[in-house]
Amino acid sequence: MANLEMILYPKVGIGNLKFGMSIDEVVKTIGEADEIEDFEDEDDFNTTLLSYNNLEIDLFFEGSQHYVFSAIGVDNCDAVLFDKKIFEMSEKDLVKLMNDNGYTEMETNFDEEFGEKCLSFEEALLDFYFEDNQLISVNFGVLVGDDDSIIDC
Repeated sequence: MANLEMILYPKVGIGNLKFGMSIDEVVKTIGEADEIEDFEDEDDFNTTLLSYNNLEIDLFFEGSQHYVFSAIGVDNCDAVLFDKKIFEMSEKDLVKLMNDNGYTEMETNFDEEFGEKCLSFEEALLDFYFEDNQLISVNFGVLVGDDDSIIDC
């Protein structure tokens, strides 16, 4: 399996994986996934999840006919955003990092069931998840249109 740089690019992708790529293009780039799950939507807009355990990432592909890379969940401690290793940062420092890079609108939610706090930066389509004041996961992506193309937002 090829290496993947853990550099996060909001609304663009991760490393050399760009949102909008097909499943085949991603597999050709980083290899076969450890797990694959399919989710069906009642609107014929479906999702396929490719999990790469050793990279600590989950890749989401959405579409009605042609699945495109649309979102990613990252648990990898080596992840870098705006030249900073984010899993080493405090919540306050992450908020400052986002603000310093033009993302100023933030929403905070707390999930009682899972005990997680979520900081959402809607402009970046990016969520930080915390447990016991420690960053545990980052999810970000893009929107996919009815024609399976990436919507510029």
